[in-house]
Amino acid sequence: MVTVQPLGPVGEPTAAIGNDTDDEWVGVLRARRVRFDGTELQRSEIPFTVPARSTTRIVLPSTLVDVGDAGSEVLVADADDARATWYFAEPRDSALPAQDLEVVSQPAPGGTEVTVTARAFARDVTLLVDKVSPDAQADSALHTLLPGESVVIRVRHDGASLGADDLRDPRVLRTANQLVSA
Repeated sequence: MVTVQPLGPVGEPTAAIGNDTDDEWVGVLRARRVRFDGTELQRSEIPFTVPARSTTRIVLPSTLVDVGDAGSEVLVADADDARATWYFAEPRDSALPAQDLEVVSQPAPGGTEVTVTARAFARDVTLLVDKVSPDAQADSALHTLLPGESVVIRVRHDGASLGADDLRDPRVLRTANQLVSA
């Protein structure tokens, strides 16, 4: 697990990498400051080692946190398949683009596999699948996607596969972008 928290000496964003396994985790934290249009402004790759059942903190370089436009930039920290984001402004003060997502669904054992791809920056992508099928449960939520990125969400439910048209309904496919542009 990776989080970004205000833990530096004067509250600057710090990556906290948690390892809840019995094995040491050795990897590279790829931290980037990115504009909502996908332009990478700064990047830092920081090797780390986290002992089993432990947490390691990494104070991020100042070039990553010296923001140019707080309302249209995000700090993204990736380690293997774990991602954390840090926003320099509250959603209401952000220049989030209009929601622009592609949805593809296909049958899967016990439900439906849904691939959501961002054509524009998407903050906190969530499927409210119980609006389509009352017994449906998504396996994950609140994904932040940079332009061109995708996430696969597995939806458990009874009955026939859920259709992409139903899942892309703006009452079902939700993002923070909708709340800002509303």
